[in-house]
Amino acid sequence: MGADELLKLIKVAGSVFLVWACFALSTSRAPRVSTCRADWIGQPLSLPLLCHLRAAANATPNLTPAIGTQCSPDPGQGRAQTTGHRSDRKGSNRKPASERKARVMFFSLRHACRAFLVIGFAAGLFNKPETLVAKVPLLQVIPQPDGQLSLERDGVELARYHYGRQARRPFLFPLRGPSGHGLTRLGHPHDPYGHRHHLSVWISHHDVDGVDFWSDTGAGRIVHQRVDRIVDGEDECSFSVTNHWIAGEREVLLVERRVIRLDALPDGEWRLILDLTLTAPNHPVKLGKTPFGPLGVRVAKTMGVRDGGGTIRNSAGGVNESGVFWKPARWVDYSGPVSNTLSEGITLMDHPDNPNHPSIFHVRDDGWMGPSLTFNGPRTIAPHSPLHLRYALYIHRGIPQPPQLEAQWKEFAKLKPPALEK
Repeated sequence: MGADELLKLIKVAGSVFLVWACFALSTSRAPRVSTCRADWIGQPLSLPLLCHLRAAANATPNLTPAIGTQCSPDPGQGRAQTTGHRSDRKGSNRKPASERKARVMFFSLRHACRAFLVIGFAAGLFNKPETLVAKVPLLQVIPQPDGQLSLERDGVELARYHYGRQARRPFLFPLRGPSGHGLTRLGHPHDPYGHRHHLSVWISHHDVDGVDFWSDTGAGRIVHQRVDRIVDGEDECSFSVTNHWIAGEREVLLVERRVIRLDALPDGEWRLILDLTLTAPNHPVKLGKTPFGPLGVRVAKTMGVRDGGGTIRNSAGGVNESGVFWKPARWVDYSGPVSNTLSEGITLMDHPDNPNHPSIFHVRDDGWMGPSLTFNGPRTIAPHSPLHLRYALYIHRGIPQPPQLEAQWKEFAKLKPPALEK
């Protein structure tokens, strides 16, 4: 037993004794003038206390028997002693001053104990009880059936991560804005089958050692291996997973460690951070020149420029596809209506530690955007030199002004990447 547990036990024992003592005294009747310890039976606390009070008030010596004194077994003798004492008081209705003083002190103490019990009982009723369990975190990652993780704030889902074996690659869907409306969709609004690989928010690449991991017709698949860690908290929650980038049936070209973190922001807004570590376990792997990969975002149809009332802007001042397509930028924002009265949006941010920052962005008016890691040329991942990438999605209300989006990018740029467990 530790020192804290021992101290709590002592406090509880002391409280129990104090309550018992007060209850015993508050329910006792005022004692008779007794000279015998045998009369203390049945009044274990109040009568000895009264005797001590009388002794303090200069009561007669025979009120408190000396230690070791025994009462006379002869009833007659006891009655004679009592009778003799009463004969001294015959003719007077007033009790001795010492006895009156002791009774006043007894009744005062009894009323005080009763008041203590009443106050203590009321405090127990109205005082907030000590919490016996830990505080429930505001942000949580809740595992779900069929290979899914729900990212929640105060019990309300903001995003869901899908990693079931039936999918060709893990993805996030839905992403909900501050109003609760979905901000992303699955597939192209006018070509759902040909663009069925547009899975809301996803990670992939069009050319990994010549293998297509981007489309659903390619030979590459990103296969989930395990959930490594889940962390809940007040300001953020996160999880980390391990994926294998498999070519054909069994060849593992890349081992990926993925950390997804959700940060709570004011006014119901939030930020999703994606940290990727790509390792070539067997031999050097080349990421070929392409505008597709490693990250794609398909926004809701109503937010698109072509099909809704949306607007695209980037950190360089470009607007819509004509001003942002294949242009370098720190961030690209896609905002638009999610209902007849509300607009919300997603800002896709490129971290300054990424090797091609500021990244070229592939963006279309039909509702999708993504950073292009190898737009300008191929990149090789050596077996002992992992590639680290970091991106963020800022989920916001309305259509913020560029200075506000730039401030959010600066906050993201200052955040330190997670320390991955080996």
